[in-house]
Amino acid sequence: MIPQFPEFKKLELSDRDEIESFTKKFPPYSDFNFISMWSWDIKGEMKVAWFNGNLVVKFTDYLTGEPFYSFLGTNKVNETAAALIEISKILGQKHSICLIPETIATLLDPREFIIKEEPDHFDYIYDLAVVSKMEEEIFERKRRYIKSFLENDSFYRTLDLSDSDALSMIEEVNQTWIKNKVTINANFEYKNEFIALGRFLNSRSFKNVVATFLLIENKPVAYAIYEEDLNGYIISHFEKADFSYKGINDYFLQQDCAFFLEKGFHLMNIEQDLGIPGLKQSKKSFSTGMYLKKYSIMLK
Repeated sequence: MIPQFPEFKKLELSDRDEIESFTKKFPPYSDFNFISMWSWDIKGEMKVAWFNGNLVVKFTDYLTGEPFYSFLGTNKVNETAAALIEISKILGQKHSICLIPETIATLLDPREFIIKEEPDHFDYIYDLAVVSKMEEEIFERKRRYIKSFLENDSFYRTLDLSDSDALSMIEEVNQTWIKNKVTINANFEYKNEFIALGRFLNSRSFKNVVATFLLIENKPVAYAIYEEDLNGYIISHFEKADFSYKGINDYFLQQDCAFFLEKGFHLMNIEQDLGIPGLKQSKKSFSTGMYLKKYSIMLK
């Protein structure tokens, strides 16, 4: 059971039902998604507590490792935000709280707080109908890439992650991806991504999870792991592809969007870009301007 603030506990797999029964009341911000929280807690430093009926999370920065607080909930938001900022100051941490969802930030008193957008942490939201068709002018280049990729004899399929074949296919794609990346940049850092993936796969927390694959001549060349959210979103958690095939990412995402659209979903959360140039360029290239915005909060 998650304790009451100021007591915290380390995040555990057993916390999933308690957290999800609360977070399902809000838009699916990736930072408060349990699978994301568990997977990316690669050092076991994430802690959780309840405060004024809100979920408080002690995160560490995805890039710097610096600790900070955030919260999700609409109860006594001014009091909650002020208390978390004050304790953060006392502990010698940031003089702000971060990753505050827009639905909460709009409830804060602007006379008491400095409320600042964090664009590098906005979750990208894709319209499945738009991306599956790619009819807009902004997708002209992607349509050419897809046409080029279709010269390959590819096969799209889904698999249950409890299937050993799925795990071996994921590993095969990962090894190809690493080889391609290291060929371009021998110092490329990729270990954290695969630690996070390993934490997820080892957790066996596959409820509402779908894995999709692309094969060429029976060889896996791409995979993606998605979660079907209770609020009608698809959440993208992990994806890799053999990018030596021109257009593979464009074609694969198009097929994924078409697959989930047919299942009755309409929006996909592709998570944030963290300000990483290549990731930002890739995610923006499919974007039609929909985001789940997040903010940092400071006392005036």
